[in-house]
Amino acid sequence: HYNIVFHKLLAVIMLFYALGHTFFHIINYSLAPDQTLEKFGTWPFISGFALFLWIFYIFSASHPAVKQVNFEIFWYAHHFFILFFLLLLVHGHGFWNPNFYKWFAIPGVLYIIERLIRIYNAKKAIRPKRYFFKKFLIFICIIFVIKQILCLHTF
Repeated sequence: HYNIVFHKLLAVIMLFYALGHTFFHIINYSLAPDQTLEKFGTWPFISGFALFLWIFYIFSASHPAVKQVNFEIFWYAHHFFILFFLLLLVHGHGFWNPNFYKWFAIPGVLYIIERLIRIYNAKKAIRPKRYFFKKFLIFICIIFVIKQILCLHTF
């Protein structure tokens, strides 16, 4: 449960940072448009707009009303994070983001480790649990006893 709460907290923080980042670039452009375009070019603005729409889409698809009605929207939106990080990689002057490693290092490594653990666990042989077998036997015995009682009872 706490991992989902933490995940949602990170999502809200990321959305607000994206809003602030976009807002201050708009302010910067409004104060010095020629210098801003000369320094950055137009690509960071185009890719930044696309990244912002992507974050907004992922965030919106995570709303409980959307998730309960159409879980596939939520699922696909969250799995498009790979394309989001690829676009983040080229979000910068000259189609390169020199700060990409700061945004990808920790979550990327954690995601890769989690995927490797999933692959490892998927290859393990699945053995039936003993408690399931015991409950199954008890169920069969109850059915047998009920049949015996019904056979002995005269209607």
